[in-house]
Order: sequence, then C-alpha cells, then structure tokens
Amino acid sequence: MIDEGNYASILSQHANDSEILVLSLNYCDACQKLFEFLDLNNVDYHYHYLDIAKSDLGLKLYKEFNVSSVPIIYLKNIRMIGFDTDLLNEELKRRNLL
Repeated sequence: MIDEGNYASILSQHANDSEILVLSLNYCDACQKLFEFLDLNNVDYHYHYLDIAKSDLGLKLYKEFNVSSVPIIYLKNIRMIGFDTDLLNEELKRRNLL
C-alpha cells in the first residue's frame, strides 16, 4: 500500500540524512527481507526498530506514526506499508536510488 503525501519532515527528523526511513520490528520476516533487498542493492537507508517494550524511542515513534503494520518505508513523498519488491524497486528506480 502506498500513501502519497509530504514526508520530508519525517525524514529530516528521523532518517539521519538518508532519503529512506524504515520502521520495523526485529522479529518481522518481511522487515528482514526488506533489509536484505536494500543491502543487496546497496541502497542507503536509516531504520528504527519499534520495540516498545525495550525502547522509549520505539514507543514514541510507534505512537507518532500510528503504526498498524510493518515495515513502513518513508520516502520524500510516499509512505509504503508492507514490503512489495516490485513496487519498491519501481519507486527506487524512479528516484534514481537504485
């Protein structure tokens, strides 16, 4: 699922100068596949685990972003919920990130 919007402020606050921010859980299989895809393709990204039991930041981000499913991938003007290889591949190529 893709939501269009202006997510530049989210990136500037949470992505440490990366053009991609991933919100994930450390026990999420789809999240691990996403990280493998990004690493295999040498895509620069920043991530936060939303481990609300162990991390104050994780709890803050969980509430701030109203998380219902992971992974959540933020780019400048879209938010993708879930990991769809073809869709992400298309979006990264469109932005010259892949």
